[in-house]
Amino acid sequence: CAGIDFPKAVEYGTGCGSNVMHAAQLAPEIAWTGIDASPGQVRWCQEAAERLEIPTGWAADPAEHLYGTFDSVAVLDVLEHTAYPVPVLERAERYVRPGGIVTLSLPRGPWSLHTRNEVGIGNHINVVSIGTLAALAEKRGRVLSLDLLAGPEQTEANASALVVYQVLK
Repeated sequence: CAGIDFPKAVEYGTGCGSNVMHAAQLAPEIAWTGIDASPGQVRWCQEAAERLEIPTGWAADPAEHLYGTFDSVAVLDVLEHTAYPVPVLERAERYVRPGGIVTLSLPRGPWSLHTRNEVGIGNHINVVSIGTLAALAEKRGRVLSLDLLAGPEQTEANASALVVYQVLK
């Protein structure tokens, strides 16, 4: 977002909102928003941010009034929870302005803290290589960065794939 006076960033699939709340404290010059499919989760995030006095915005998806208003959208550790990542990316991209940036991350190894494959219990069902994630991003825009982020034990098995691309729409 270099050269932009007041960038706006959104995390799509924010869950508990911790990424947004941490980012708002580290970079208060950016207008941070969290968007999630669960209205209950969004309410919880709003209440937590207010209680902690962290200036953030929150919305339940779909939030049509926010389409095309952000310089950057992050989809962090979301795609591994769906068998259909393209529709998720399409929904997330609605929030970024033309020429904006999308950041994707997901675990790249077979490890998972979620091991039970039962309805109602989380499971990483879409764990792919960085190459597959990059190919997906290339179909959606211009890839700017590909990286592996080491996990807590600094091993490749615990790495996350990170891809940043520019939306060309």
